[in-house]
Amino acid sequence: MTPVFNRREASSAPDYTANWTQPYLDKVFNGEVVVFNDFLNDFKSSFFDNNRRHCSKVALQNLGHTGTVWAYTQDFNQHACTVGWANTPLMSLYQHGLKENIQLAMVMRNVEFDSLRSMQAMALKAGQTIEGIQQGCPDPNPIPSTSTITPPLTLMQWTSPLSRRPQATNSPTPREPVGSRGTSVSVAARWATYPKNV
Repeated sequence: MTPVFNRREASSAPDYTANWTQPYLDKVFNGEVVVFNDFLNDFKSSFFDNNRRHCSKVALQNLGHTGTVWAYTQDFNQHACTVGWANTPLMSLYQHGLKENIQLAMVMRNVEFDSLRSMQAMALKAGQTIEGIQQGCPDPNPIPSTSTITPPLTLMQWTSPLSRRPQATNSPTPREPVGSRGTSVSVAARWATYPKNV
């Protein structure tokens, strides 16, 4: 589908638009062939910042990890998509821009990265851990110590109504079995309901 250009609409456009579109409008109205790539290049040079790519290159080379890893990664990706460099130089630039402790954590993992995305994922994970330690936040997935782990119940403990696993003091359930104290049901009455040979 060929777009329809109207001379009246083109004349009401700002001067800079009319200047670069006029040769193409004349060709379209005269039935001549318009090369789309030429039109697109002129359009880009008129409306896009030609210096943007150079500014992104300079920003990437000067970018350093000063805040969080997440903020550094966001800034890096913003400039990397504009520059359009290959994966390998971007990976090198990204890694060298990280803080030393994050670089060390990544080197100690001994992982060979195949893409910038996988490198950034590892850096974000290492950064969150290190930044959490520096801020005094506890690890979201702590490894429980052996002193806090209670052993599993035995068969005898499962079947006996008086043997219960010790519960925490702030537990909403009582420590004693229901009816053991303060109720009309006695211990002897509860034992009478169970067979003697168990």
